[in-house]
Amino acid sequence: MDKTHYWRVYSLIFELLIMLLIGILPKEVSVYFKLPLLAFAMALQYCLYDQVNDYSYANVFTTANLKRATLNLVAGILYHQKNQLKSAILYYEIIVCFIIGAVLGSLFSNILGIRAIIIPAGLILITIIYHVKKIRNKESIFNW
Repeated sequence: MDKTHYWRVYSLIFELLIMLLIGILPKEVSVYFKLPLLAFAMALQYCLYDQVNDYSYANVFTTANLKRATLNLVAGILYHQKNQLKSAILYYEIIVCFIIGAVLGSLFSNILGIRAIIIPAGLILITIIYHVKKIRNKESIFNW
């Protein structure tokens, strides 16, 4: 097993640990301590996971995705380019998922407070497991 293919997984583990730490810290711990930790983890995620299906995208905010979606939609309609329309649909799907996540995050935050961060931490854990399985599948096919 070649450990060099796991470098993105290590960043996700780091992010998971930060999220769990923030989730278990007492309410008395200042947001000035919690926010920089989370911002650093999000910056890592933004830099390391910047493509989906060979399209670049923003994964921790969505304004860049909205711009790309709209530009691709206009190009697809005006110039009859099907590949532009396909990418516009992909970007709009990403935006819808982002909105759903924001709404659910808000609802869970109202119910659980800061402990709501445990839910996305669980999703990160699922992502880590999935990512490791994908790497192991590639390792069994290719001899890196």
